[in-house]
Amino acid sequence: MTNLKNFKKIFPPNELPFRIFFNPDCMLHDTGFSYPECAQRLQSIIEGCLSLANKDFICFNYPPAASISQLTSLHPRDYLTRLETQCLQGREFFMSLDNPICPQTFDAILAAGGLAIALGNHLNSRKGGFALTRPPGHHAGIAKAEGFCFLNHAGLIERQIRKEYPKAKIFIIDFDVHHGNGTSDIFLEDNRIFYMSIHSSPKQTYPGSGHKDEKGERGGKGYTLNLPLPVGTDGDTWLKTVESNITEAISVFNPDFMLISAGFDAHVDDPFALMRVEDKHYLSIVSTLIAITETYCPGRLGIILEGGYSLDVLRHLVPEIISQLSAFYNRD
Repeated sequence: MTNLKNFKKIFPPNELPFRIFFNPDCMLHDTGFSYPECAQRLQSIIEGCLSLANKDFICFNYPPAASISQLTSLHPRDYLTRLETQCLQGREFFMSLDNPICPQTFDAILAAGGLAIALGNHLNSRKGGFALTRPPGHHAGIAKAEGFCFLNHAGLIERQIRKEYPKAKIFIIDFDVHHGNGTSDIFLEDNRIFYMSIHSSPKQTYPGSGHKDEKGERGGKGYTLNLPLPVGTDGDTWLKTVESNITEAISVFNPDFMLISAGFDAHVDDPFALMRVEDKHYLSIVSTLIAITETYCPGRLGIILEGGYSLDVLRHLVPEIISQLSAFYNRD
């Protein structure tokens, strides 16, 4: 990792409206040799940001790690304590084999939680941002680690927003190639949250949830929209599916905040090779979401990093999206 002191000189924290939230401790989570969810993912994004031709609008902030007490707004204390204990004990996995841990993993988890909390606070000020959260979060439930995920960052942001705006309506769009089952389960009965996910077929893809007929339960019935697509779907179809469904959902729901669970593993170059989405499709959907946010909840657009396992894609695409968002929000 580039020396943080030098990195902060290139990207000093300031008060621009759109901010990238980053904590290098997120890279302390060591998943071992050749594991797809690795520290190099964040390293690649940072390298890409350093290579941007125009850095004038790029604003990094470096919030502190969360405390366990802060995380109990969503996750039970006994779950967090058990997670911390097993990390410090040097256990290899937590709860399942897809969640490798090391003694420093809990420090990374607290760092990522701090980014989510900072983004939530920033959104409350009618400003936007991108939290470079690692480990990712959308598979994590209230008291369940799953699919590389330990904390649900979308859930933590929602709890932070509610401290200031208890009745806020929040639209979450998740375009990771895997269904965000943790986020979906947390808000399944909540009509103040609209959860929309576009992902690869649950019949063929982990975690096996996110079928079209899953639309929420009880008071939240009708506030979940799953858009599963076949393995191998091309980017034009992916983009058209999002755009043809989100307009009506947004107009009916009329949100106060917009959150994006941004996974980049639907990319044609991702090693999982589940879909064939290209750079232009990601850039287009981000433009669409900016326009939607400006219409319904100006400024209040928050992005959370989820999956995406091609280091090259992360190195060039995520900084380009950061540049796109920063130039728009910080244009004044």
